[in-house]
Amino acid sequence: MLCTSHHLQTKLPGIILFCLCPLAFFMPRVAVSVLAVGGAFGWLCQGSKPLELFKNPISISIIVLIAWVCLSSLWSPIPSETFRLSGRLLGLLFLGIGWTSWIQARSDAELLSLKRWLFYGVVFALMLIAMDALLGNPWQQFVQKSSAKAFVPLVLILSVAIWPCNDINYGWLKSTLGFLLAAKIFLTVDCDTAVVAIICGSVASISYNLFPKFTDKSVRLGTLFLILGLPWAFSSLLTDSAIKDLNQQIRSFSHIHRLYVWQFVSHKIPEKSLIGQGGDSSRASLVGGEQKTWSTVNEEGKAVPIFSKAIPMHPHNLPLQIWLELGLVGALIMSALSYFLLRGINRYPVNDASIIVGFFTAASVSFLVNLGCWQSWWLATLALVMPLLYPLDTNLRKP
Repeated sequence: MLCTSHHLQTKLPGIILFCLCPLAFFMPRVAVSVLAVGGAFGWLCQGSKPLELFKNPISISIIVLIAWVCLSSLWSPIPSETFRLSGRLLGLLFLGIGWTSWIQARSDAELLSLKRWLFYGVVFALMLIAMDALLGNPWQQFVQKSSAKAFVPLVLILSVAIWPCNDINYGWLKSTLGFLLAAKIFLTVDCDTAVVAIICGSVASISYNLFPKFTDKSVRLGTLFLILGLPWAFSSLLTDSAIKDLNQQIRSFSHIHRLYVWQFVSHKIPEKSLIGQGGDSSRASLVGGEQKTWSTVNEEGKAVPIFSKAIPMHPHNLPLQIWLELGLVGALIMSALSYFLLRGINRYPVNDASIIVGFFTAASVSFLVNLGCWQSWWLATLALVMPLLYPLDTNLRKP
């Protein structure tokens, strides 16, 4: 019975990671269910050990952020939604802690096995995507060849699954397969964010391998500027004339629409720059629900107006959303969280640290231009993959 239990504990994390990839392809939100299974199993198997992870600076930063979100319900235009958000974030943290504790209890050999499961999951997911494209997209209603939502977690999973396996003990044939899979991403993906994310992540990873100290400082300072300074840079740079000039060069409806949204948000932030409008208030009609008409030029050079809410669901930019909803206090907490995520990576071998930097960069790009910072499926995907990068407490590891 004990042997069977140990076998299950060894194999189940790999199966979960293998299933995550095709599930992310079909419906990204299932990542939350996958995390729920892994997190619950982690708490059951590890007993009280996961509680030790609550002392970690990363966990403490997240708890402080959740507490501030909860407190912001006092002045939020939708207090019930803000309070519900804090509960959802706390639940994700609880599950993430259980999953992380479970992963960290694995031996080095088992950890490599998990990455291989993830690698095979990516291969299987990409095979499904190729088959779906050949059959005329019967499995999912795609925009052209791919699902933008599904490909963002797939690209990030690709970055953490394929390259580590290549570096550790994969031969030239499987390394070549990894590069071919990456090439397939570029050829089939119809999501600019995913392509830019993997390019920026790869560049950051290579840069860290060549210039570790310079890249480490650049990523830290760049992240600090983006979180604390980007909204104020946008407020001065994103003028109507500047956006129209860009529209002459980039005749893309979605890109220009996003620039107008960012312009609106950057001018909305100063209204409550210290404490923000309240967690998840981007959805509130009082904050960004007013109807806007923005001018744009299509690919044929014809003027086409954009009719849209000032903020459609969320700003599609993490620094702007944090400043708008949680103010300076939230931005400082997020800055501390980003600092702790990268702190001490120089104690890892350069290859391992470069993967952390590359993953962090790729995820940051996705947060900057495409996703909302409170999307559960996205946070669950990160929570499932990041423990493979961060051995937060070596005392929990098997000898």
